[in-house]
Amino acid sequence: MRVDRLALLAVAAAAVIGFSVGVATREDAGASGVGGQLGMPGALLDYPGGWQLSRGPAELLGTPIATSAALAPQGAAGARLVAGTIRGRTPADLPALLAAYDGAVRSQVVLLQGRAALHLTGVRDGDRTLELFVLPVRLTSPVGPGLVTIACSVPDGAPASFLPGCRRLAAQATIVGVAPVADLRPSPDYATRVDAALARLGRERSAARAALRARRTAAAQAQDAQRAAMAATVAARTIAAAAPPEPARRVNDAVAQGLRATAAAYTALATAARRGDAAAFTVAGTAVAGAERRTARALRGLTVLGYTPEY
Repeated sequence: MRVDRLALLAVAAAAVIGFSVGVATREDAGASGVGGQLGMPGALLDYPGGWQLSRGPAELLGTPIATSAALAPQGAAGARLVAGTIRGRTPADLPALLAAYDGAVRSQVVLLQGRAALHLTGVRDGDRTLELFVLPVRLTSPVGPGLVTIACSVPDGAPASFLPGCRRLAAQATIVGVAPVADLRPSPDYATRVDAALARLGRERSAARAALRARRTAAAQAQDAQRAAMAATVAARTIAAAAPPEPARRVNDAVAQGLRATAAAYTALATAARRGDAAAFTVAGTAVAGAERRTARALRGLTVLGYTPEY
């Protein structure tokens, strides 16, 4: 699993005069070209003239979002920037929040005003592509965790010029009124441990599967299925003990649970082969496929957090 090098977004300096909890806007079309300012718990966002402010959706990532607002330039054909704060959530919640969305999600840690944020791309929501900037914060009023979220929501067929402008606005967000949180950057040590466990599992599983297909006796198939079960068991133990950083703990547990389920399914396959029970063998084979899909979904959660697991 490769950990991408930290990428830096240029952040424009901004003078913060005050902050009010809620969506605060300031119209200020002066010589600087700034059309207004949008405030939300944890951040301020300046937007230029020509961008129009409207009320945002009640939910983002399937979760109620506090003080949501939307911005769009004229002629955006439905494309818009949605900004708000998801209260009570931490980075550990992101894999579950994104689980319902399609697309090959990619994640990279970026800096917004010196604070680590996740830049998520490739998220599909129906006929829209979402590009998200998610900054975990510790809100001070009221006290509690939150995810400052800026989403570039682009319908299919929207002008290509919208996305660069939306990214620029997100990069210029001013972070205010929040306390530091855990480091978001992927851990190279953790990535190495997971990578080694998955690589070893991949080798053993491939060999066992090839042997299962080639065997002509039930006894030999049972032996091969048990070999795959042992490989999944070892991988589950290794990953469970991999000491993940705080944001990855929950998804690491899910990966280990998926591998345990995979081991149990292969064990059932071995038992069915040993007994010569064709019906049970078929059921166990279906269980193996389901457990491996479960593991793959859990590993997708690591992708959301900036890792690149191979399974």
